Amino acid sequence: MAGGKDRYALVSMPWFWAYLPSIQLAIVAEVLARSGIRSDTFEFYADFADATGINLYKAIANGSAATGELLFSQFYFDDHGQQHRSGRPNLGLGPDEIEDAVFDFLSPVVEDYLDRWYDEVDWARYSTICFSLTATQTAASMAMAKRIKTHHPGLRIVFGGSSCAGEMGRATARICPEVDVVVHGEAESTLPELVEAFAGRRDLAAVPGISWRDGAEVITNARAPLHRLDRSRGPLRFDGYFKRAARNKVLRAHGIWVPFESSRGCWYGEKSQCTFCGLNEIIQYRERGSGGLFEELEVYEREYGAKQFFAVDLIMPRSFFENFLPTIAEAKKDWTIFYEIKSNMNRSEIERLAAGKVGWIQPGIESLDDDILRLMRKGVSAAHNIQTLKWTRELSIISSWNLITGFPGEQASSYFEMAEDFPKLHHLAPPNGVGDFEVHRFSPYFEAPARHGIELLGAAPNYRAVYPIPQPDLDDLVYRHGYRLIEPPDPALEDGRKAMLTAVMAWRAAAMRGAAFTMKAKAGGVIELFDSRTDPRGSRILLAGALARLLLFLDGMKPETRLADLFRADDPEAFAELGGAEGIARTVQAWVEGGILIRKSGFILALPMRVQSGRRSKKRKRSEKHGTRGDADGQRTDRRHRHDQRVAL
Repeated sequence: MAGGKDRYALVSMPWFWAYLPSIQLAIVAEVLARSGIRSDTFEFYADFADATGINLYKAIANGSAATGELLFSQFYFDDHGQQHRSGRPNLGLGPDEIEDAVFDFLSPVVEDYLDRWYDEVDWARYSTICFSLTATQTAASMAMAKRIKTHHPGLRIVFGGSSCAGEMGRATARICPEVDVVVHGEAESTLPELVEAFAGRRDLAAVPGISWRDGAEVITNARAPLHRLDRSRGPLRFDGYFKRAARNKVLRAHGIWVPFESSRGCWYGEKSQCTFCGLNEIIQYRERGSGGLFEELEVYEREYGAKQFFAVDLIMPRSFFENFLPTIAEAKKDWTIFYEIKSNMNRSEIERLAAGKVGWIQPGIESLDDDILRLMRKGVSAAHNIQTLKWTRELSIISSWNLITGFPGEQASSYFEMAEDFPKLHHLAPPNGVGDFEVHRFSPYFEAPARHGIELLGAAPNYRAVYPIPQPDLDDLVYRHGYRLIEPPDPALEDGRKAMLTAVMAWRAAAMRGAAFTMKAKAGGVIELFDSRTDPRGSRILLAGALARLLLFLDGMKPETRLADLFRADDPEAFAELGGAEGIARTVQAWVEGGILIRKSGFILALPMRVQSGRRSKKRKRSEKHGTRGDADGQRTDRRHRHDQRVAL
C-alpha cells in the first residue's frame, strides 16, 4: 500500500499517563516524516481519563498493572470478564464490594470507548496502524487492534514499545494474530527500514529488531543497533494531543506536562545495575546534550502555552549542572521541570537544580537503611538520601520517593532502626508509597535469581485472570514475575515492618499538619531553631557563637571519624572554644540524642533546614497551582516508568 495511500495512524491507548503527550508517537511521527510518510496521532488514553475522572484513572494506572489490563483484555478474549471474576486482581480501592462495583461500572465504559474510538477514525485512510505499548497498554492495544483488523483485514498492524522488548514482543506476536509486525527496540533504528519493506523495496527478513508473521509462523530477526541520539533534532509536534486536551476539561484543570528527552540509558546502571532494575539493553547511556534543548522548550512554551516540562530520561546528564541548568536560571523562566536524579548530590548541585527550575524530582530513594541499600546495589548511603530530602525540601523541590521492602537477606533490625529514625524526619517529605519489590524482566533478580536467593515462579499470578493463554506464552508475555525467597526470612521481620509502617503513617500525619524543623540566622551570629516535628505547638532553641557555627558546619554530612579534624581546619577558633575534639564529641552526642543531628552511614548530618526567606513561598505555591504536588503525590515515578517514556517508553 504505497503511494497516495501510504499514510500511518499512530495510536496510544490507556493506561498511559493522562497529563502527558506521548513522546513515543511524536518521535515515530518524526521518523516517518523523514521517510516521506505522513501520519496522524491518536492519544486515546487522554479521552479515557476524561471519561473516568482523573483520580480513578490515576488509581488504576498507578495500581496493579494487571487490573487496568483486565478491563480491556476481556474485550479481546470475548468473554466480558465473566470467567476471570474469581481471579480478578484488586484495584486497591477498598473492600471487595467496592472493587466489584467499580469494575462493573468501568467495563461498559471500556466497551463504549473502544467502539467510539473505532467509529471516530476512518481507518481505511491508512495503510498501517502503529500502536505504542508501554507497561500497561498491551491489552488495550490488542482489543483496539482486533476491532480494526476485523473490519479492515488488509491493514497492517504494528506493535512497538517497551512492552515489546525481547520475549514479550515475540509472545505478543504469537497470541495476537491481528498484529503483523512487532518492533522490539528503538523505533529510530528499525522504522525507516520497515517502511522500505512495507513499500516493497526491502525484504522483511532483512529488517533488524522485529518479529513478523509469515502465515502461522512468527519469525524474529536479529536485534537492531541502539540509536545514537540526534543532537540537532528539533522540537517534536504534540498537536494531536493538545487538540484533544482543548476539549478535555479534566486535563485542562489538572495541568499538562510536555515531555522532552536529553539522554537515554543510565550512566550509573550501565556500570552497576540495581538488583531490581528491569532495564534491557537500552541501559547503555547515550547523551543527546543540551544543544538546542532550551530553545526546544521555548517552542513548546510559545506554541502550547507549556510551563511544565517532563524529562523522560532515566537519569539527568551530569553535564547539565554546567550548561543547561544555568541557561534556564539566567533566562528567569516561570517553568517547572521534572527530572530523575541520583541522590548523592552536594548542596551546590541541588541549588542549581532549584535555580534551573527543576521543581520536581525522582531521586531514586527506595530506602533509608544502609544494609537494604547494599542489597539493592544502589550506590548511595542512607545519609545521602536523608541529606537530599532535607535540601530539596528546603529549596522547595518536590521529591517523589518510595520505600521498597522484602529483599532477600534483609534483617528486622533495618526496619526497627528506620522506625526509630523517622520521627526525626517529620519535617521532610514522607515516602509516597511502601511495598515489596517486584521481579521485573531483564533485572539482575530475573536474569540470575538463584544468585540473589530467589526462585522464579513464572508470570505474576494476577495476570492469569488477564490473559487466558497457555502458561509458557503468559510467562513470556508479561514484565512482572512471581517469586519466592529461597532462604526463610528473619523471623522478626514482620514485627519490624509493622513498626516501620506505623512510623510512616505518623510521618505522613506530621507532614499533613505542617511539621517543621528550621534554623534561622539572627543578629550577632545567633541561630534560632524551631521544632514542631513531634509537638504541634513547637519549641525554640537559641544557639550562639561556636555552637551556631558547628551546626552550620554540619549542614552537609561529615564523616564522624574525621569530623573534629575537619571542623578544626574550617574554624579553629570555634574548635578551641568548644573544647577541642572531646568537647565536639560531647556536643555531637547530645545533639544526636536530642534529634538535632542524625548519625547515619558513618556520617553526622544536621537535620534542621535553613529558612529561605520568601521562598515557600512563591515557588511551592506556584508548583501546587500548576498541579505539581498532585502529580508528585499520586503518580508512579519508578524506573520502569522512566523506561516507559521512550520510544523502544
